[in-house]
Amino acid sequence: MEIAEKIAKAAPLGVQGSLKSSRLAISEGQEVARECLFPELRPVMASEEVQEGIQSFLERREAVFKGK
Repeated sequence: MEIAEKIAKAAPLGVQGSLKSSRLAISEGQEVARECLFPELRPVMASEEVQEGIQSFLERREAVFKGK
């Protein structure tokens, strides 16, 4: 339950990306997953979630992620 609670508090886009990369590594191999990592990461890094993560860190508060 503790792990599930941590995942539930994490940024949804980041969690989805991690799961997708992990599944790809299992099905296609780590090299394929590694090649796809940065192209898949670009939209996440441009998302509101990254901005919220940085802002919440600077304000020393818990982040409120909306999956955008």
